[in-house]
Amino acid sequence: MQKNLKSKPAILSSYSQFTIYEPKERLISVVPFIDRVMHHAIMNVLEPVFEKLFIFILMLAEKEKEVIKQLNMHFQKQKIANIF
Repeated sequence: MQKNLKSKPAILSSYSQFTIYEPKERLISVVPFIDRVMHHAIMNVLEPVFEKLFIFILMLAEKEKEVIKQLNMHFQKQKIANIF
């Protein structure tokens, strides 16, 4: 897989779908296993980059923190009145 990713663009497979009926009818979409592995491998490399670039956005999404509280703290640091 590593050689394939280095030598050519990743070509993702199509999803397969099936229906289950318990407890109610649902359409399930499944990506092939190799695509999931590739996704996780790519994200393991890109996630640290994204964390550095989008730290403010990630801060808002941290568990047990309210978005409005975080926005107000940000704007207070910028000496802007609470707008939320």
